[in-house]
Amino acid sequence: DLHSFPTRRSSDLFVRDTGAAGEKVSEDIGFEESLERLNYLADKIKEPGTNLEDSLAYYEEAMKYYEICNKILKTAEQKIETIEEVRP
Repeated sequence: DLHSFPTRRSSDLFVRDTGAAGEKVSEDIGFEESLERLNYLADKIKEPGTNLEDSLAYYEEAMKYYEICNKILKTAEQKIETIEEVRP
């Protein structure tokens, strides 16, 4: 079940969308947590009992986490390139 994944308190940066399929995703979430959530959703999609509607909801949410991970990695890559250019 999508909502069995551990959640944070409302005071944390992770925002839950109660009552709707999927979750609102905060862009302030870190790489490791985004990757963990992405892997969790991928596993849910692969489960034999997951119906098409749920699979699509999981996929849609997973793509949000993918974009966050991708954005963080690109930023890190740019920082490394900048350091390498400045290095003697």
